[in-house]
Amino acid sequence: MRRAASLALRATTSPGGPMFHRMGNQFVHSVSFGAGEPPLVAIPGSIANWEIWQPPLEILSERWRVIALDHAGVGQTRVPPDEISFETQVETVLSVLDSRGIDACVLASDSHNVAVAIEVALRCPGRVRGLVLMAGLAWGFDTPETRRFIEALEADFGAAIGFFARACLPEENSGHLRQWLTDILKSTGPERIVALLRSYFPVDLRDRLSDIAVPTLVVAGALDALSANRKDFEYLASQIPGARLELIDGAGHIPMFSEPEKVAALISAHMRDITAG
Repeated sequence: MRRAASLALRATTSPGGPMFHRMGNQFVHSVSFGAGEPPLVAIPGSIANWEIWQPPLEILSERWRVIALDHAGVGQTRVPPDEISFETQVETVLSVLDSRGIDACVLASDSHNVAVAIEVALRCPGRVRGLVLMAGLAWGFDTPETRRFIEALEADFGAAIGFFARACLPEENSGHLRQWLTDILKSTGPERIVALLRSYFPVDLRDRLSDIAVPTLVVAGALDALSANRKDFEYLASQIPGARLELIDGAGHIPMFSEPEKVAALISAHMRDITAG
């Protein structure tokens, strides 16, 4: 708890933009800490807030400026369920970059919001210098498994979230991390989670992956059976020019939680390569 409180204090006192800014009639929440260019901007997965990235960002902030945001519908960005869409998520990221005066950055994202990071990079190639795509794809969101999960959420939210947390974190001795994830997801709530999941159903960026023109690191946990399998991640990396795939042994769907040191080391090396290039 002291570590999280310390991080929050550092975030409130960091320069470079407010923790809240307006986007239309909504407030968008983001945090910024550390120093070093280019900044790393982290977009959490579809139904979790910025805390999902907190463990590796604490490490990375010793060398880089890191920014994390609550995208539309999660955390303190309290967008109503009926205003959640894929386009809103893209606009939210761009609004954070604007509010913090960021002209160039490396975008990191996980799970469904891998697609959001890719879309932002395609729209703003001069503004995005690199990508880190963690445990997610940019297609295949409307599946029977996701529809069953939505039905489970609507029938018994607590039980469905508990099952999801266990599926995300199959690693041994990760009960405390599952509880943290459960608390995060409970704060999103059933209506917003359902709206978020449905908002990705039409998204399929496979035909545009070859247009990505920035250095890209694809990272996945070797035990991740939730969003994809190894062949899917290999395909994603193969379709992006020059992309590199790194599998983290022993990690599930959220390696940011279970292996933050390994995640931070991979990202830091990627950012050093971008800076050197």
